[in-house]
Amino acid sequence: MLILILSGCQTPNQVTETTKAHHPIPSANEAGKSQPVESNEGKEPTLLFDTAIDGIETPGLTARRTVYFDFNSARVAEKEIPVIQAHANYMKARPELWVTLVGHADPRGSRQYNLTLGKYRAQAVAKLLVSNGIAPDRIRIVSYGEEAPVVPGDDESAYAQNRRVVFIYQQH
Repeated sequence: MLILILSGCQTPNQVTETTKAHHPIPSANEAGKSQPVESNEGKEPTLLFDTAIDGIETPGLTARRTVYFDFNSARVAEKEIPVIQAHANYMKARPELWVTLVGHADPRGSRQYNLTLGKYRAQAVAKLLVSNGIAPDRIRIVSYGEEAPVVPGDDESAYAQNRRVVFIYQQH
């Protein structure tokens, strides 16, 4: 169950934010399917915070499902663009799919700062998907900030692997 935290007059390009108690990111095979949130008139990707997400298997997808970022940056590095383009091509060939982009940060910075940085990273990836022909209403954005590290540790190697956006696919 998702709870809407922003109400009132929204412009067509405003992103909807929702919240739910924090959960670690489940694997594609875990039970308990989440409900997709309708995007705001198809103009912008929907933004979710701390929402459990279930994915599906993606046969034929050869690109890695993770895009990595530099410290304190939401700029997509040139070396990551082919990964995003491969996902855009995969989605173009499969119109029944939509994607949740899950943004993450390393633990340096406040919780709020890292949630915001994770959101900006996911939005940067979403922007590139849209520029490669994917409709914004097929994209959802979630930020876990520093709350779901993939690699534990307090060194640059661990930090670098935790600064990421992960693609999780769902089917309409």
